[in-house]
Amino acid sequence: MAAPPPPHAHSRVGGGCRRRGAYIDSCFTRTAATARPPVTQHAPSPPPSPPPSPPHSPITITATQSPGTWFLTKMGSILVKMFLPTISGLAFLPTVSIAAKRRFHIEAMVYFFTMFFITCYHVCDGLGFLSICIMRSELLEYFSVYGIALSIWVTLIALGEFEEPQRLAVVMAGVLGIAVRVHEDSWGTGVYAGPIVAALLLLALKHTKKMIQLRAFLPSRKVYTHHLGPGICFLVLAFTLRFYFQEWDYPYVHSFFHCCLSAACVIMLPRSSSVALGNQQPDKLSCYTLCCCV
Repeated sequence: MAAPPPPHAHSRVGGGCRRRGAYIDSCFTRTAATARPPVTQHAPSPPPSPPPSPPHSPITITATQSPGTWFLTKMGSILVKMFLPTISGLAFLPTVSIAAKRRFHIEAMVYFFTMFFITCYHVCDGLGFLSICIMRSELLEYFSVYGIALSIWVTLIALGEFEEPQRLAVVMAGVLGIAVRVHEDSWGTGVYAGPIVAALLLLALKHTKKMIQLRAFLPSRKVYTHHLGPGICFLVLAFTLRFYFQEWDYPYVHSFFHCCLSAACVIMLPRSSSVALGNQQPDKLSCYTLCCCV
């Protein structure tokens, strides 16, 4: 008669292994190795995004723009940026004409000097392949800066209505002082701030002395509201553009700087020269004067 199996022979350990003494550890190891890992469900990954399109370069031609149109537009923009500072120097032509019409002959010559050297400097320095220099570029730059500062000086002195020979002496003092200052530093703000502050101080001293003598308010309110105030505002705008915003877009900003200077000189210039006219009535402005036919 067969012996009954031991009580632990039919007992099962987790994973379906029979207990057989020391072999239980290998059974667990084999079962764990052959067991299938649980299946986890992953969310579907989004489709890959398309690569970013390259930024549009300045030479990109759109579908609605033909190559010929693009070429003309591009060349037109280049030519405008090249010639605009040169052409804007001619904004002093009306200033020359109006000064001559009002009998301010010294001022008219200074304005013409400024216009001539501004235009020549930009023809020499700013046209690239079409540069025409009548003298060295450094000299042209010097005379253009000198002319701008001298134009402001003679215009403000004209507001003072100095008698001769005081007027000639004051003008010559500015001519010599500005020449030295521009030679020292032609790029600083002091080149223009110096003549403006000095001229305003001279005007203040002259009118203060006259007010004490006559016990009246001088000059008239019209000088402040029609000439000095608007002219100073245009000067502030011009030099703000020149020293703080010129790097934004040089051709357009510098051209507007020329126009603001010309407008400031015209506005601050008195309606007539009391020294040249005496008791005569000043000539009225006409279309010929505005079109530079003096």
